[in-house]
Amino acid sequence: MEAVARADDVVRGPCVVFLPGRVICPLAGVGRRAADASNRLVVDNPATEVTIDRAAGRLTIRDDRACAEKTVLVDLVWLAEGSDGCGSAVPFTIHLEVTKTGHTYAIDLHTHEPPGMPRARVSYEPFEIVAIDGTGREVLVDHRRLASVAATLSLARRLAMAMTTTRDHLAGVKQDPATVGYRVVDRSIGVGALGRGLLLVRAKLTSLDASNARLIARRSLADMLREGTWELSLEALTERWLPELIQRDLFLFGLDGFPLLETVRHAGLRVHQTLAFRCVAGAGELRLDGATAALPESLDIARAYLEFHMLGRMIADAARG
Repeated sequence: MEAVARADDVVRGPCVVFLPGRVICPLAGVGRRAADASNRLVVDNPATEVTIDRAAGRLTIRDDRACAEKTVLVDLVWLAEGSDGCGSAVPFTIHLEVTKTGHTYAIDLHTHEPPGMPRARVSYEPFEIVAIDGTGREVLVDHRRLASVAATLSLARRLAMAMTTTRDHLAGVKQDPATVGYRVVDRSIGVGALGRGLLLVRAKLTSLDASNARLIARRSLADMLREGTWELSLEALTERWLPELIQRDLFLFGLDGFPLLETVRHAGLRVHQTLAFRCVAGAGELRLDGATAALPESLDIARAYLEFHMLGRMIADAARG
């Protein structure tokens, strides 16, 4: 993953950069990324150029190619906050995907948020998104459209949330926080409704040291990650849809260059195969089933996953209780 982009930077793919914004990251202080680096920009192809104009609050995409149908060019995620007006703020994300078919741009702009998120006040970085092809220029996202999406939960998002099924493996389970192996979060997540459907992945956040008990008692995920000894693991429960999702995630979180993950990069995770990153005695590790490799940026990767990934945000919400 790359550092925060500066004002008036021009970036080309493939790259992942973080842009500063007015929202402070929920896990600020974990890893090396700045507290206000709360917007993630992904550019997929060297033929796509994005100019970042911080003074104008504008991102300009240029791609002159005639692209295959729904070619993904740019992915932008804002970290945002919804407030009830009384000082209680709830983190959520705004997600934009820019695609191109031939010389025609298209967008998918939506939110990912916990149920019942307050919207008396909404905070995010108000970027304008402009696209250029040859001599043509169009505004893909203006301030009014972005504000409308941030302020309203659309019917499409309501249906998508209704079609998400989860299973909490800790329901009714008694645990001792001072025990190695204490599960802060243990949930299976998939698609379906009314508790039925296809479970895709089982996610666990596990304490690896009895001394973590004092951190667990605080209910501060940032403190536990920064000061404790832990493991964040993802177990594949199916091979449907997951290969493409996992392969994309390896690129987004800077894991695609690890030899340990070569088979995952090409074929995804097999059923019941587990990918994990952990912090053990202050050192980062990457784990694939029983094999491990050093992972110096484990805190940065864990933070990015828990802040920007839809599944990661669900894990973070569950950990906060």
